[in-house]
Formats: sequence, structure tokens, C-alpha cells
Amino acid sequence: DLILAILEESLPEMLVPLHALKENVGKGTATENLTEAVQGLVRFHRSVMGMVCSLIVESELRERFRRSLAEGGRGPERGIRTLAEYIDDEKALGRIRGDVKAKAAARVLMASSFFHVFTEELLGSTGELHAKSLVRLAIGET
Repeated sequence: DLILAILEESLPEMLVPLHALKENVGKGTATENLTEAVQGLVRFHRSVMGMVCSLIVESELRERFRRSLAEGGRGPERGIRTLAEYIDDEKALGRIRGDVKAKAAARVLMASSFFHVFTEELLGSTGELHAKSLVRLAIGET
């Protein structure tokens, strides 16, 4: 319960930029909008990484955590879905290439943010995450 409460408190770091995507369809550039979302993901992952990793070794806590996420419809799939919906909306406007697989691109962005923060915490500074370059790669921009 405490872990979930701390996660909930940290959610605005991620949710504000993700929700902004819905309002920014067709505005600015898709790359800029997704870059801001990825930067929000990184801030969120930084604030919760230690707790999330501690769940891995405690099987009882891990199972309770999984159940609570499932019951509340929470977890990374919701963020991935939001990213994918934005990518699909921008594809429909012709602002992102039509052959981009939205769900795969969204997973790449979420996973890259998590992995960057994970290695940063585990190994020390691993260099800057180039969010804009990552976004451009994920959506097939050259």
C-alpha cells in the first residue's frame, strides 16, 4: 500500500506530459510532443526506480503489487496505450509515417526510459538519454 501511495504521488511526473499528447495532436511537431512525454517518463522512472526494483526480490510484495495494478487498471500498459494512441492519431494526420507500428514504438519509448534510469541507478551515470533522437528512431524519422 505504501509503495502504491508513493507511485500515485509520483504519477503527475508522467501523466501530465502523457495527457498533454491528447491535446497536442496536430499541434507543434510529433517529435517535440513525444520528446516531452519521454522526458516525463524519465522523471517518473527516476522517482520510483528504487521501490520498483525492490519488489523484484520480495515475492509476496511483488504479487500484491501485481494484483493491485490489475484491479485498478494501472501500470505501464496504460502509458503505452496513451503513447500508441497519440502516434496513431498523428499517423492519421500524415504527421507520422503510415508504416510505423504505434504500439511497438510506444513500447520502445517506455522501455528505453525505464532501462536508461535502471542502468543509471545501477551503474552510475551512463550518459544523457537523447530523448529526441530516441523518438525520431521510434517513429521512423530521419
